[in-house]
Amino acid sequence: MNNESCLPNFSASIVDSPLRYRSYSDVVKDEIAKTKNVYLFPDLKIPRTTAQYWVKKQRSFRSADVIEIESVYKKKSEFLAEELEKEKAMRRLLETVRKVFPYDFQFKQLKNKQYRAQIISAIQECSKLHKLSHCLNSIGLTKSTYRRWASEITLCNKVRSPCERRKAMQLTSDEIMKMQRFVTSKKYAHISISSLHFLGQRTGELFCSIDTWYKYIRSFEWKRPWAKFKKEFKRTGIRAAKPNELWHIDVTEVCVGHGLKLFIQAVIDNFSRFVLSWQVTEEINAKNTVETLRLAQRRAKTMLSAETNSQVMMDPGKENKNHNVLNFIASKNLSRVLARVDIHYSNSMVEGLFHSLKNKYLYHQKVKTIDDLKRKANFYFRQHNEVVPLAVHKGGRPREVFLSSWTEDERKLLQENKTQAFLARKKKNLEPPCSTCPC
Repeated sequence: MNNESCLPNFSASIVDSPLRYRSYSDVVKDEIAKTKNVYLFPDLKIPRTTAQYWVKKQRSFRSADVIEIESVYKKKSEFLAEELEKEKAMRRLLETVRKVFPYDFQFKQLKNKQYRAQIISAIQECSKLHKLSHCLNSIGLTKSTYRRWASEITLCNKVRSPCERRKAMQLTSDEIMKMQRFVTSKKYAHISISSLHFLGQRTGELFCSIDTWYKYIRSFEWKRPWAKFKKEFKRTGIRAAKPNELWHIDVTEVCVGHGLKLFIQAVIDNFSRFVLSWQVTEEINAKNTVETLRLAQRRAKTMLSAETNSQVMMDPGKENKNHNVLNFIASKNLSRVLARVDIHYSNSMVEGLFHSLKNKYLYHQKVKTIDDLKRKANFYFRQHNEVVPLAVHKGGRPREVFLSSWTEDERKLLQENKTQAFLARKKKNLEPPCSTCPC
């Protein structure tokens, strides 16, 4: 038996001394001397040199009872049985992990939640006999990854969200539910994630970084109502330095009903992304182009109370490259720039507006008549101008930027509100966790 005894009490200083030695029963010494096996009793953790000394002496320490010898070997067998169970548990863990994911966790990610659940279950079963750190080191998984997987899989009973205990600055359960509503609701399906990020701040509902949005969307595998996934190639196009410096005009085709084709023509300001004017027409011609430009100039003059002296970028199509449009532009103190002809830039800004209009909104609506299309286009352009904050303006809406009402003070106030929300989140997350926390 592994009994510890102190040195004799010669003085108070010796009693307080940290020097200690371990004593062993004569039965243990006698059995090791007889068998000459210095590792006979691994549960006692006898130093090898000490056991070798007993073997070298080759003498019987005392005659031991059979009962005492059986007691020593019984403890040894219990220890070995326990060690065997530990080895079996570790072997089951390794077999489960390598069967599910035969790669290194540092170089390849495991995205399948079902496989993650199997690994977490195996780790928790093995940790009943081993330390958690020993289990994680044996399979090469970090402790932070284990906690993240465990909290994603074994959710709290109160809400379907990750456990609030993980990090102090992590989003609370209420904030995660708000983010899910923003991402998955059809009400916001026509708004991009970067704009939803600022919309949550402008409405005061959710303050967090854009990276946090993408992290939770990946983590919970939220799907946008009408998402289309394809590889994006980002190129920086032509950029204006102030409002009303450069406009873009273009027309797009919309199929309505039984083979009926309608057209939407719009003018957008390059600097603010503000849609100055738009029309729904039944054909493409120079007359409609002139009318759209006239509406845009009239609105710009009304809003800014100044004469417009803008460049108008357009495609070299039949509705743009003609004498009627050129005469109107010359008479209204405007100048024409043909995309891919006069300059190497394309007319991508207004094309991107039409792409968002159709793919994020119109394709998911039932448009039956021209009046119906006008109402839906009017709704989208109003949302674009007055409701949706843009990442390129750091949370500013196109109308605010066009009127120069989105100032640095507004941006600082938004940042201060974000900081206050972070502090409130930290305070809530540092509260005692729920009793069903998986970590």
